[in-house]
Amino acid sequence: MNRFESLLRYFPHPVLVLDAGCGDCDTAQQYRGQWEKSGIIGLDQDSDGLKRAFHREPSIHWLCADLTQLPFAPHPQFDLILARHPNVDGVPSTWARFFETVPTLLLPGGHLIVTTYSALESDKVRQWLAPAPNLFEIPIEGLPPSDLVGHDAWVRVYCRKP
Repeated sequence: MNRFESLLRYFPHPVLVLDAGCGDCDTAQQYRGQWEKSGIIGLDQDSDGLKRAFHREPSIHWLCADLTQLPFAPHPQFDLILARHPNVDGVPSTWARFFETVPTLLLPGGHLIVTTYSALESDKVRQWLAPAPNLFEIPIEGLPPSDLVGHDAWVRVYCRKP
């Protein structure tokens, strides 16, 4: 079991999951295998990537949209939001604006998982989320080490206050 799969086991039964910036979501089968009964939305601006994702896992709802203009904001509805490897260095303003909206998208008691390749990226995310009064960071321990490429090397998990 890899680091990401181990992380997902901390969240066994989310009702509705948002994978923000999912790209072609090469982890779609992991999501569906882990959360058979959950509603899962993969969101990205790359329509070609979403087509590949749909062919890989048609049971997930794939949505082509801009992270800064979400069609369902500001209505809290997600139990879990994933931001796996957000391109915080390439498009920092997009991700900063997205992370500002996260507290409005999570249900009370809902979680945000952010994984990054580097400590600098992880620190940027922490800085963007620090002003949110209704989010708190929770420690996750006992994960296996990241792979040689550094996938999911830095993990931050937040919870919206109930």
